[in-house]
This record gives sequence, C-alpha cells and structure tokens, in this order.
Amino acid sequence: MTLFMDTSSRCPVPFLRDPPPAKYAVLSYSRSRPLRDWEKHVSSHAMPASASTPQNLAQACRVAREHGIPYLWVHDVNYRRTASGTVLASWRRIREAHLVIALLEGLIPPDSHNHNPCWLQNASAETLSACGWFQCAWSLQDLVGSRSVTFFDSKWNLIGAKSPTSAHSWLQVLSRASGVDVQVLADRDALSNISLGRRISWAARRESLRPEDVAYSLAGICGIGGQFPPRYGEGGQVAFQRLLEALLRRSTDLSLLAWVRQQDTGRVEKGDKAISSLTGILAKSPAEFRHFGSYPAWATPFRSSITTDITFSNRGLVVHGLLSSPRIPSGELCRQIVLVLKTPVPGDWVQVGITLGEVSSGLFARVKPHEVVILTSGKASGAMGHICIHRSLDEIDTNPISTVQGQPSSRVLSRAEKIPLRRCLSVVVIPLSS
Repeated sequence: MTLFMDTSSRCPVPFLRDPPPAKYAVLSYSRSRPLRDWEKHVSSHAMPASASTPQNLAQACRVAREHGIPYLWVHDVNYRRTASGTVLASWRRIREAHLVIALLEGLIPPDSHNHNPCWLQNASAETLSACGWFQCAWSLQDLVGSRSVTFFDSKWNLIGAKSPTSAHSWLQVLSRASGVDVQVLADRDALSNISLGRRISWAARRESLRPEDVAYSLAGICGIGGQFPPRYGEGGQVAFQRLLEALLRRSTDLSLLAWVRQQDTGRVEKGDKAISSLTGILAKSPAEFRHFGSYPAWATPFRSSITTDITFSNRGLVVHGLLSSPRIPSGELCRQIVLVLKTPVPGDWVQVGITLGEVSSGLFARVKPHEVVILTSGKASGAMGHICIHRSLDEIDTNPISTVQGQPSSRVLSRAEKIPLRRCLSVVVIPLSS
C-alpha cells in the first residue's frame, strides 16, 4: 500500500494498485522536518484541512492543483512506514510522476522580492548549489528521472522549471549547480548515453542522513532501479561497493573502474621497497568519480574493440581482457600490469587503463589509485590475459610477490606471463576537482 495526499482535501489516501490510477505530483526537498505533523494523522486517515497541515504540504497541494493533478506523493512519509519498499519503488515513482515540486528551503529571497515570481530567473549556479536540495542524495534522482520539475524558494516564489521546453540558458545554470549534463536535463531519456562513471560523479558532493542512501539513490540513475534491495546497517562504503558489483554484473561499461583516489592510504613498506597506494579494485564512494566532470570524452560509456569479461568468485573479480605491462619504477616491490578499460575507437583515439600489482600468487590489487593510464597511440596495445583482482583492501595480503632487477617473478598466472612488456604507456595523474 502506498499513501498519497489528496490535493483538494489534503487527506491521506491509500492506493493498493501500483501505479495509482490517477496523475500525481511528488514533493521533493532536502529535509524531513515539515512532514512530522502530517505523520501524526496518517494512521487515522483523516486530518483537518488547515491548522494541522504543514504549510509546505499545503503549498505543494496548491501547486499540484494548479497543474490539474489530484494527488501528491511524499517520499519520507512512505519511507518511514516501509523503508525497503519505498526505496525500491522510488525511481519508478519519480519516472511515472507528472510533476516534481522542488522546494529549496535554503534559498531565502530578499524582502523586496517576496511577492515577485521568478525573482531568481537569472540565478547563479553558485547560489543554487549552496542550497541543501542540490547537496541531498535523494533529490538527484528527482532531478534526473522526472519529466518536469518546478523549483520554488523558501517563500514559495517560483524560480524556474526543468522540462524539455526549458530555455537552454536555465538548463546550463541547473547543470553547473548539480553537475548533471545539460542533455539529460533537457531529455531524461538521454541518460542511457551517459557513462556509469559520469552518472556516479553527479553524487560526488551529495550526502544523506543514512550513509547507505547515497548508494541506494544511485541505483535507478544507473539503470537498476527496483533491482537493488536496501540493507540498512551495512554502511555507506559496503552499500556503494555492492552497487558497483551489481552494475559490473550487468554492464560492459568499465568506466566503473576508472576512479581516482586523492589520499595515499594503502602504502605497504617492506625494507627499502614499497607498493604505493595499494587497494582493491572497487571505489569507496562517489567522490572518487568526481574527475569525470572534467573530461567531456568520459561522458559516454567506455567502449572497447576487444571484449572484457568480468565474473565474480570468492577470490575477487576474475577478468579476461586486454592487459599490458608498464615500465616498473625504481623502488616498486611487485609485478605490475595495466588493465585496459577502454580501447581506441573511431572518434575517440584514447586508450584508458588502471595499474594493478600482484600481491599474492595469482592475485592482483589496484596500485597507484591516484593515477590512470592513458595511451594516445591510436591503436589498442597489449595482449589478452586472465587475472583475479581483490575487491577491497580488507581482502589483500600485504606480503606481495617481489621482483628481481625489474623483472617479474615466476609465480604469476600462466596467461599473464605471456603479456609482452610494452614501454609506450604513459601514466597521467588525474587531479580531483576542488
């Protein structure tokens, strides 16, 4: 059962059918405070039409009625009743809504503009991005998945709208404030043309009251809405890495592995040798995809002329794909190879990869996670190989296999031993955006 609000009587109405038989709007905002008074009346399915109804809900009902919409859906009311079911259905609920009403509670108009509609029509992206709505994890799917969004300030003055007919200049402002690509704001169906790494980057600066919700709110945006059940209590990092695994099982877009870490947190020392920044293959949070916003070519899914197959085992990710061996810097302790994530294709002649190091017999881990490997030769470089990679740092045995005079040890997978040493790969540090 899903609870809606009748926009005329402002009473809660339960619907057993899904989707509901009538049009509905969605109230979207960054905080749950305005809903508590209404929740007291939900169990009785009756409430006074004025005093006990919070002002923001009354205003949202007014906006919905002006658009000819008889019902209003509020995420938090249903979330507190059935969190799991509401999270699973939230993306579909946004997609099927006729209108999303976005309340920017942190946007307070000057006194002289209290009765002036559209006072922020020429708003700066910095002004909007400072609002809690643009920093909230759940509001991202409201922006991306909806067919139409109307924005209001804290006094319910109309700011603007996101729709296929919106002015391009306003969509550019929204894009700079949210990080979401303009073409997705203009046409939500253009989402399928955006790489998964780029989609995740939109949440790099967003937060939620429950740490797991950052990952849960990305499920629909990444194409698995309704197929990624929440497990509250697992923690934000576990939830996010579980999301990445679910996406890797379903997608061939390896931009999911092209993340960049800012801090050197996994350095392993052994005598005068070292493995710098040793970690697993999976990112820890959306913040590690922030750099995708600075590289327009990475907005499209990573494509390859050579198929890379990924499967999962109790040892980690088993990858069969294009591998190449970079130059091993002085002082590095383990055998290193490069896993190619993207090969040159017509129109985009850049090859992208990440560096891996063998840390135990037949097992690799990500090294130098603050770097990606970029090759601009215009052709695929390397040979097909089969390796197993640790998921996370917790799985890694920090007693790596050594190298002798720059040559790899003999204890490696037989297929990986056949990889030719290629000296043409250059390592490029991708700086994180501020």
